[in-house]
Amino acid sequence: MEFKEATIEIHRKAGLLKSVSVAMPTWDKDENDGSISVNIPLFGLKAFVFDDMDQDVVVNDVIKSFCISAEKFGTGLESELSVLGWEYCEENENKITMSYLVHSKDFVILQ
Repeated sequence: MEFKEATIEIHRKAGLLKSVSVAMPTWDKDENDGSISVNIPLFGLKAFVFDDMDQDVVVNDVIKSFCISAEKFGTGLESELSVLGWEYCEENENKITMSYLVHSKDFVILQ
């Protein structure tokens, strides 16, 4: 049985990235040095903050940086996500929807 763990909508206009909307799990953990590690496992990313209030800002900034880097220095956002295991769900001229499917309820936790 497959489970949709995350979804990303990528909007383009004339081939240029205009907006990205992501719904996916993140985890945080208190570290020994007083910081909080924020894990974004489906993008393979981790960031550190020192204040609970900053967590949402950091997740937003890290995902934004990933998207910009994929476009500017990689092979494009969709291609980079495909390498990480994301799959195409829906595609039209302006919007691409991709999702991260897992075959077990525990897969993401193990990752």
